[in-house]
Amino acid sequence: AIFKNGRLSGGELWENIPEDDLRQLAAQAPDKDGEKQNRLLDSSGIAILESGKVPECRTVMLNYAGIREHWQADVLSINIHAFGMEHLRDVGYPVSLHFCRHFDYHNLAHNTVTIDEKFQDGGIGRALLYFDLPGFSGISAEHTANNYKKAKDGKGLADIFRRTVVKNELSGNDFYVLDIFDVAGG
Repeated sequence: AIFKNGRLSGGELWENIPEDDLRQLAAQAPDKDGEKQNRLLDSSGIAILESGKVPECRTVMLNYAGIREHWQADVLSINIHAFGMEHLRDVGYPVSLHFCRHFDYHNLAHNTVTIDEKFQDGGIGRALLYFDLPGFSGISAEHTANNYKKAKDGKGLADIFRRTVVKNELSGNDFYVLDIFDVAGG
């Protein structure tokens, strides 16, 4: 992560950060300094609640997809970025952990809930509610995670597997995130 003064936020978790390459790519980004806006990418199963201008932008992302071609047990996971830093990092997506496949695709490596220590297995996510008001936005989504959400036949671990995330802008750069994970069962 890069602080708003342009300084890297130190530390080498697995490898060196290619700072020059990242700065060059960032300089080429379109509208990199414009006001950020909320986006619902429903066909991809992603909601991005974003506001402010770079480098003070504030972002909360909810993944409710569980896309099989990119299968990681990260359904209903969130990430939070603000003021040029990752505040809630998804450690299941490190730069290079090709040797740790059993770690990076497991739900314990993502910012989600694990039921009865079981791995999330397939399923379908859907947005239940999305709102985008000035200074106040949110998303509520559920996922059927096949072994988590109970089907009509009673199989599964939970009757409800749903997450609601709300971002409230207070004033200037002050904001807070309300995160409610609703699970009935387990």
